[in-house]
Amino acid sequence: MKNYILYVVLGFTLLSCKTDKKSTSSDLANTVVIDSIKAESIEEQEKPKSLKEKLIGKIYRKAYEIPEFEKYSSGGFLIGSTFNNEHIVNGKEYTVKIINGINDELLYLVLNEVHTVNNDGKARFKIIDLIELGEFTQNLTQEQMDKLDIFSDVLLNNERAPELIALAEYEEAEVLTKVHKVWRANRKTGKFEEVKDISGITVVNEDF
Repeated sequence: MKNYILYVVLGFTLLSCKTDKKSTSSDLANTVVIDSIKAESIEEQEKPKSLKEKLIGKIYRKAYEIPEFEKYSSGGFLIGSTFNNEHIVNGKEYTVKIINGINDELLYLVLNEVHTVNNDGKARFKIIDLIELGEFTQNLTQEQMDKLDIFSDVLLNNERAPELIALAEYEEAEVLTKVHKVWRANRKTGKFEEVKDISGITVVNEDF
């Protein structure tokens, strides 16, 4: 009988040791997973921000006020409306800013919300999206690049489409047909949306 009781005690002891080992292994595995998640989170936080991430949300009056653009020239246009104080104060209009390099190469398109008008009567803009044009132009020849520009007077099947902007080559013609890229400036989302099908899209040459 004593031997029987001894075997039972030994059995419980061994079972307890196995359970403890399993529990320890499980705890170690959970610790490794948690540490891995923490490491990924820290890496994500330390990852350098892209230019777009740095600029979105910034308020400015002139592009050169932004350090990233201080050496570049800029121009722009309001999307589908006349520039006037009523539109600015209501804050419902958007402007596309074109940032050019030293040799007038196109670098960026910046979509801004007309943010506010200060006491000086000058509008401020808030950056809500940005396109780096380099990836769209890297396969073009130098001759094409020299003629390249951004146009806001875009036609879709010969009908004006004020929400569209186009990357096209300048020609000595009333209507430009060498269109490379087209975007829709979406006022609801505050983003540029690339138009995949650009057949039927041409551009009015305002300088012709």
